Amino acid sequence: MSGTTGPEPTTSTPMTTTAPTTGSEPGCGDGVMDGDEECDDGSANADDATCTAACKLAVCGDGLVHAGVEACDDGDADDTDACVAGCKAAACGDGFLGPGEACDDGNAVDDDACSNSCGLKSCGDGVVQGMEECDDGNADDSDDCTNACLAAVCGDGKVQAGVEDCDDANDADDDACSNACMQAGCGDGVANGDETDIDCGGGTCPACADGEMCAAASDCTSGTCSAGVCKGLLTLPACPDMEVDAAMLWSSVVSKQCGNGCHLMNADLGGLNLKSAEIMKTNMVDKPAQMAQLDLVVPGVLAESYLIFKILDQQNQAPGGAGAACRSTAT
Repeated sequence: MSGTTGPEPTTSTPMTTTAPTTGSEPGCGDGVMDGDEECDDGSANADDATCTAACKLAVCGDGLVHAGVEACDDGDADDTDACVAGCKAAACGDGFLGPGEACDDGNAVDDDACSNSCGLKSCGDGVVQGMEECDDGNADDSDDCTNACLAAVCGDGKVQAGVEDCDDANDADDDACSNACMQAGCGDGVANGDETDIDCGGGTCPACADGEMCAAASDCTSGTCSAGVCKGLLTLPACPDMEVDAAMLWSSVVSKQCGNGCHLMNADLGGLNLKSAEIMKTNMVDKPAQMAQLDLVVPGVLAESYLIFKILDQQNQAPGGAGAACRSTAT
Protein backbone atom coordinates (compact mmCIF):
# COMPACT_ATOMS: atom_id res chain seq x y z
CA MET A 1 0.00 0.00 0.00
CA SER A 2 1.42 3.08 -1.21
CA GLY A 3 0.63 6.44 0.12
CA THR A 4 1.72 8.74 2.90
CA THR A 5 1.70 7.50 6.40
CA GLY A 6 1.03 10.16 9.27
CA PRO A 7 2.25 10.21 12.89
CA GLU A 8 1.03 7.49 15.20
CA PRO A 9 -1.64 8.51 17.70
CA THR A 10 -0.45 9.16 21.38
CA THR A 11 -2.29 7.50 24.27
CA SER A 12 -2.36 9.59 27.66
CA THR A 13 -2.76 8.12 31.22
CA PRO A 14 -5.00 10.41 33.59
CA MET A 15 -3.22 12.09 36.75
CA THR A 16 -4.69 11.40 40.32
CA THR A 17 -4.47 14.22 43.08
CA THR A 18 -4.35 13.08 46.74
CA ALA A 19 -5.19 15.54 49.49
CA PRO A 20 -2.27 16.29 51.87
CA THR A 21 -2.22 14.27 55.02
CA THR A 22 -1.72 16.23 58.36
CA GLY A 23 -0.73 13.21 60.37
CA SER A 24 -3.37 13.63 63.28
CA GLU A 25 -7.00 14.32 63.83
CA PRO A 26 -8.14 17.67 65.38
CA GLY A 27 -8.24 17.46 69.22
CA CYS A 28 -7.60 19.14 72.63
CA GLY A 29 -4.08 20.41 72.79
CA ASP A 30 -3.67 21.25 69.11
CA GLY A 31 -3.98 24.93 69.88
CA VAL A 32 -7.24 25.20 67.91
CA MET A 33 -10.49 25.46 69.89
CA ASP A 34 -13.00 23.22 68.20
CA GLY A 35 -15.80 20.90 69.09
CA ASP A 36 -16.87 21.17 72.71
CA GLU A 37 -13.59 22.69 73.80
CA GLU A 38 -13.84 25.84 75.98
CA CYS A 39 -10.25 26.72 75.33
CA ASP A 40 -7.10 25.29 73.82
CA ASP A 41 -3.74 26.80 74.58
CA GLY A 42 -1.89 23.94 73.01
CA SER A 43 1.12 22.88 74.97
CA ALA A 44 0.29 25.45 77.66
CA ASN A 45 -2.78 23.52 78.69
CA ALA A 46 -2.39 22.34 82.30
CA ASP A 47 -4.57 21.54 85.30
CA ASP A 48 -3.17 24.56 87.18
CA ALA A 49 -3.48 26.89 84.18
CA THR A 50 -6.28 29.03 82.84
CA CYS A 51 -7.03 26.29 80.28
CA THR A 52 -6.95 22.85 81.77
CA ALA A 53 -5.54 19.71 80.22
CA ALA A 54 -9.13 18.86 79.28
CA CYS A 55 -9.46 22.13 77.37
CA LYS A 56 -11.87 23.49 79.96
CA LEU A 57 -11.67 26.96 81.43
CA ALA A 58 -10.41 26.83 85.02
CA VAL A 59 -13.20 27.63 87.47
CA CYS A 60 -13.55 27.44 91.27
CA GLY A 61 -15.15 24.15 92.10
CA ASP A 62 -13.60 22.11 89.31
CA GLY A 63 -11.36 20.35 91.77
CA LEU A 64 -8.23 21.80 90.18
CA VAL A 65 -6.18 24.51 91.90
CA HIS A 66 -5.65 27.37 89.49
CA ALA A 67 -2.15 28.60 90.26
CA GLY A 68 -1.98 32.20 91.42
CA VAL A 69 -5.74 32.48 91.50
CA GLU A 70 -7.06 29.86 93.89
CA ALA A 71 -5.70 28.90 97.31
CA CYS A 72 -7.49 25.58 97.15
CA ASP A 73 -10.20 23.76 95.24
CA ASP A 74 -11.75 20.68 96.77
CA GLY A 75 -14.56 20.53 94.24
CA ASP A 76 -17.35 20.65 96.80
CA ALA A 77 -19.69 23.24 98.30
CA ASP A 78 -18.90 22.44 101.94
CA ASP A 79 -17.87 25.69 103.69
CA THR A 80 -17.09 24.00 107.00
CA ASP A 81 -13.99 22.22 105.76
CA ALA A 82 -10.51 23.54 104.98
CA CYS A 83 -11.51 25.06 101.62
CA VAL A 84 -14.43 27.47 101.57
CA ALA A 85 -16.40 29.37 98.94
CA GLY A 86 -14.25 31.28 96.48
CA CYS A 87 -11.63 28.54 96.68
CA LYS A 88 -10.06 30.21 99.69
CA ALA A 89 -8.38 28.45 102.55
CA ALA A 90 -10.57 28.47 105.66
CA ALA A 91 -9.52 31.17 108.13
CA CYS A 92 -10.86 32.82 111.27
CA GLY A 93 -12.85 35.85 110.18
CA ASP A 94 -14.10 34.47 106.87
CA GLY A 95 -17.62 34.12 108.26
CA PHE A 96 -17.62 30.34 107.94
CA LEU A 97 -17.40 28.02 110.94
CA GLY A 98 -14.27 26.13 110.06
CA PRO A 99 -12.17 23.44 111.71
CA GLY A 100 -11.10 24.36 115.26
CA GLU A 101 -13.37 27.40 115.47
CA ALA A 102 -16.04 27.87 118.14
CA CYS A 103 -17.55 30.74 116.19
CA ASP A 104 -16.83 32.99 113.21
CA ASP A 105 -18.81 36.18 112.82
CA GLY A 106 -16.70 37.52 109.99
CA ASN A 107 -15.89 40.82 111.68
CA ALA A 108 -12.91 42.44 113.36
CA VAL A 109 -14.77 43.42 116.55
CA ASP A 110 -12.95 41.79 119.44
CA ASP A 111 -15.36 42.60 122.27
CA ASP A 112 -18.52 41.03 120.91
CA ALA A 113 -19.78 37.48 121.45
CA CYS A 114 -17.17 35.99 119.10
CA SER A 115 -13.57 37.08 119.53
CA ASN A 116 -11.12 37.79 116.74
CA SER A 117 -9.57 34.42 117.48
CA CYS A 118 -12.93 32.79 116.71
CA GLY A 119 -13.54 31.79 120.32
CA LEU A 120 -16.78 32.26 122.19
CA LYS A 121 -16.79 35.03 124.76
CA SER A 122 -15.37 33.69 128.01
CA CYS A 123 -13.53 34.94 131.05
CA GLY A 124 -9.87 34.11 130.73
CA ASP A 125 -9.52 34.53 126.98
CA GLY A 126 -7.52 37.71 127.42
CA VAL A 127 -10.16 39.95 125.82
CA VAL A 128 -12.36 42.29 127.87
CA GLN A 129 -15.89 41.83 126.63
CA GLY A 130 -19.48 41.87 127.79
CA MET A 131 -19.80 42.35 131.54
CA GLU A 132 -16.12 41.73 132.24
CA GLU A 133 -14.20 44.41 134.11
CA CYS A 134 -10.87 42.92 133.08
CA ASP A 135 -9.44 39.81 131.49
CA ASP A 136 -5.75 39.10 131.84
CA GLY A 137 -5.96 35.66 130.33
CA ASN A 138 -4.36 33.86 133.27
CA ALA A 139 -5.43 31.67 136.16
CA ASP A 140 -3.79 33.78 138.87
CA ASP A 141 -6.49 34.76 141.36
CA SER A 142 -4.16 36.91 143.45
CA ASP A 143 -3.35 39.62 140.88
CA ASP A 144 -5.37 42.74 140.07
CA CYS A 145 -7.84 40.83 137.87
CA THR A 146 -9.61 37.87 139.47
CA ASN A 147 -10.47 34.62 137.76
CA ALA A 148 -14.04 35.92 137.56
CA CYS A 149 -12.75 38.75 135.34
CA LEU A 150 -13.52 41.36 137.98
CA ALA A 151 -11.11 44.01 139.19
CA ALA A 152 -9.62 42.94 142.53
CA VAL A 153 -11.05 44.89 145.48
CA CYS A 154 -10.90 44.53 149.23
CA GLY A 155 -13.85 42.40 150.29
CA ASP A 156 -13.97 40.10 147.28
CA GLY A 157 -12.55 37.18 149.24
CA LYS A 158 -9.38 37.06 147.14
CA VAL A 159 -6.09 38.14 148.73
CA GLN A 160 -4.37 40.47 146.27
CA ALA A 161 -0.64 39.80 146.47
CA GLY A 162 1.42 42.75 147.62
CA VAL A 163 -1.68 44.83 148.35
CA GLU A 164 -3.81 42.99 150.91
CA ASP A 165 -2.82 41.10 154.05
CA CYS A 166 -6.09 39.21 154.09
CA ASP A 167 -9.59 39.28 152.63
CA ASP A 168 -12.41 37.57 154.49
CA ALA A 169 -15.18 39.01 152.30
CA ASN A 170 -17.22 40.31 155.21
CA ASP A 171 -18.13 43.69 156.73
CA ALA A 172 -17.00 42.84 160.25
CA ASP A 173 -14.26 45.28 161.23
CA ASP A 174 -13.53 43.70 164.60
CA ASP A 175 -12.41 40.25 163.47
CA ALA A 176 -8.96 39.06 162.45
CA CYS A 177 -9.13 40.82 159.06
CA SER A 178 -10.16 44.47 158.99
CA ASN A 179 -12.39 46.13 156.41
CA ALA A 180 -9.21 47.57 154.92
CA CYS A 181 -8.03 43.98 154.29
CA MET A 182 -5.28 44.29 156.87
CA GLN A 183 -4.50 41.70 159.51
CA ALA A 184 -5.76 42.75 162.91
CA GLY A 185 -2.92 44.20 164.91
CA CYS A 186 -1.86 46.83 167.36
CA GLY A 187 -1.70 50.17 165.60
CA ASP A 188 -4.33 49.62 162.91
CA GLY A 189 -6.76 52.03 164.57
CA VAL A 190 -9.48 49.40 164.98
CA ALA A 191 -10.59 47.38 168.00
CA ASN A 192 -10.24 43.92 166.52
CA GLY A 193 -8.83 40.48 167.16
CA ASP A 194 -8.36 39.93 170.90
CA GLU A 195 -8.19 43.66 171.65
CA THR A 196 -10.62 44.96 174.26
CA ASP A 197 -10.42 48.52 172.94
CA ILE A 198 -8.74 50.22 170.01
CA ASP A 199 -5.22 48.80 169.76
CA CYS A 200 -4.99 47.80 173.43
CA GLY A 201 -5.74 44.95 175.77
CA GLY A 202 -6.28 41.31 174.99
CA GLY A 203 -2.76 40.19 175.82
CA THR A 204 -1.30 40.96 172.39
CA CYS A 205 -1.42 44.77 172.48
CA PRO A 206 -0.28 47.20 175.19
CA ALA A 207 -2.53 47.58 178.22
CA CYS A 208 -5.39 50.06 177.97
CA ALA A 209 -5.49 53.46 179.60
CA ASP A 210 -8.06 54.59 182.16
CA GLY A 211 -11.54 54.80 180.67
CA GLU A 212 -10.90 52.26 177.94
CA MET A 213 -12.68 48.92 177.71
CA CYS A 214 -11.29 45.83 179.38
CA ALA A 215 -12.14 42.23 180.14
CA ALA A 216 -9.60 41.58 182.87
CA ALA A 217 -7.25 43.52 185.10
CA SER A 218 -4.35 42.56 182.83
CA ASP A 219 -5.96 44.60 180.03
CA CYS A 220 -5.43 47.80 182.00
CA THR A 221 -2.36 49.89 182.65
CA SER A 222 -3.78 50.52 186.12
CA GLY A 223 -4.29 46.82 186.78
CA THR A 224 -7.91 47.56 187.66
CA CYS A 225 -10.84 46.56 185.40
CA SER A 226 -14.20 47.51 186.87
CA ALA A 227 -17.48 46.84 185.04
CA GLY A 228 -15.57 46.43 181.78
CA VAL A 229 -13.72 49.76 182.08
CA CYS A 230 -10.13 50.40 183.16
CA LYS A 231 -9.98 52.40 186.40
CA GLY A 232 -7.20 54.63 187.70
CA LEU A 233 -4.13 53.28 189.43
CA LEU A 234 -3.55 53.92 193.08
CA THR A 235 -0.58 56.24 192.82
CA LEU A 236 1.65 55.70 195.83
CA PRO A 237 4.22 58.07 197.23
CA ALA A 238 7.60 56.88 198.44
CA CYS A 239 6.94 54.24 201.02
CA PRO A 240 9.53 54.05 203.80
CA ASP A 241 8.79 52.15 206.98
CA MET A 242 6.84 54.33 209.38
CA GLU A 243 5.06 54.22 212.68
CA VAL A 244 1.36 55.09 212.57
CA ASP A 245 -0.84 54.93 215.64
CA ALA A 246 -4.59 54.44 215.82
CA ALA A 247 -5.15 58.02 216.92
CA MET A 248 -3.43 59.26 213.78
CA LEU A 249 -5.55 57.00 211.63
CA TRP A 250 -8.71 58.14 213.39
CA SER A 251 -7.99 61.83 213.15
CA SER A 252 -6.40 61.81 209.67
CA VAL A 253 -8.67 59.38 207.88
CA VAL A 254 -11.73 57.85 209.47
CA SER A 255 -13.26 60.83 211.23
CA LYS A 256 -12.76 62.88 208.07
CA GLN A 257 -14.87 60.42 206.13
CA CYS A 258 -17.72 59.74 208.52
CA GLY A 259 -17.50 61.98 211.56
CA ASN A 260 -17.93 60.43 214.96
CA GLY A 261 -20.01 57.46 213.78
CA CYS A 262 -18.30 55.39 211.10
CA HIS A 263 -19.95 52.01 210.54
CA LEU A 264 -17.64 49.09 209.76
CA MET A 265 -19.46 46.45 207.72
CA ASN A 266 -18.19 43.17 209.09
CA ALA A 267 -20.26 40.02 209.12
CA ASP A 268 -18.15 38.35 211.83
CA LEU A 269 -18.54 41.28 214.21
CA GLY A 270 -22.18 41.88 213.35
CA GLY A 271 -21.38 45.43 212.37
CA LEU A 272 -19.37 47.93 214.39
CA ASN A 273 -19.75 51.66 214.99
CA LEU A 274 -16.29 53.22 215.16
CA LYS A 275 -16.65 56.03 217.68
CA SER A 276 -13.08 56.35 218.82
CA ALA A 277 -9.51 55.56 217.96
CA GLU A 278 -9.38 52.94 220.69
CA ILE A 279 -12.40 51.03 219.33
CA MET A 280 -10.99 51.24 215.84
CA LYS A 281 -7.56 49.99 216.99
CA THR A 282 -9.00 47.08 218.90
CA ASN A 283 -11.20 45.90 216.08
CA MET A 284 -9.18 46.70 213.00
CA VAL A 285 -5.42 46.56 213.57
CA ASP A 286 -3.87 43.28 212.38
CA LYS A 287 -7.22 41.82 211.40
CA PRO A 288 -7.56 39.48 208.39
CA ALA A 289 -8.23 41.11 205.03
CA GLN A 290 -11.82 39.88 204.87
CA MET A 291 -12.58 41.98 207.94
CA ALA A 292 -11.23 45.19 206.37
CA GLN A 293 -14.39 46.50 204.72
CA LEU A 294 -14.60 50.19 205.45
CA ASP A 295 -17.14 51.08 202.79
CA LEU A 296 -17.17 54.80 203.44
CA VAL A 297 -13.53 55.18 202.40
CA VAL A 298 -14.12 55.86 198.70
CA PRO A 299 -11.76 55.06 195.76
CA GLY A 300 -11.26 58.75 195.06
CA VAL A 301 -9.55 59.25 198.42
CA LEU A 302 -6.54 57.19 197.50
CA ALA A 303 -3.98 58.34 200.02
CA GLU A 304 -6.26 57.85 203.03
CA SER A 305 -7.53 54.53 201.74
CA TYR A 306 -4.03 53.20 201.39
CA LEU A 307 -3.16 54.45 204.87
CA ILE A 308 -5.95 52.27 206.28
CA PHE A 309 -4.57 49.26 204.53
CA LYS A 310 -1.16 50.02 205.96
CA ILE A 311 -2.54 50.26 209.47
CA LEU A 312 -4.32 46.95 208.96
CA ASP A 313 -1.03 45.45 207.72
CA GLN A 314 -2.93 44.51 204.54
CA GLN A 315 -1.33 46.75 201.91
CA ASN A 316 -1.12 43.80 199.54
CA GLN A 317 -4.91 44.08 199.17
CA ALA A 318 -4.64 47.62 197.82
CA PRO A 319 -4.40 48.07 194.03
CA GLY A 320 -0.78 48.94 193.41
CA GLY A 321 0.26 48.02 196.93
CA ALA A 322 3.97 47.58 197.46
CA GLY A 323 3.76 44.44 199.54
CA ALA A 324 6.19 43.51 202.29
CA ALA A 325 8.75 46.07 201.17
CA CYS A 326 6.38 48.81 202.26
CA ARG A 327 5.05 47.55 205.57
CA SER A 328 4.21 49.73 208.58
CA THR A 329 3.60 48.96 212.15
CA ALA A 330 0.36 49.98 213.76
CA THR A 331 0.29 50.89 217.46
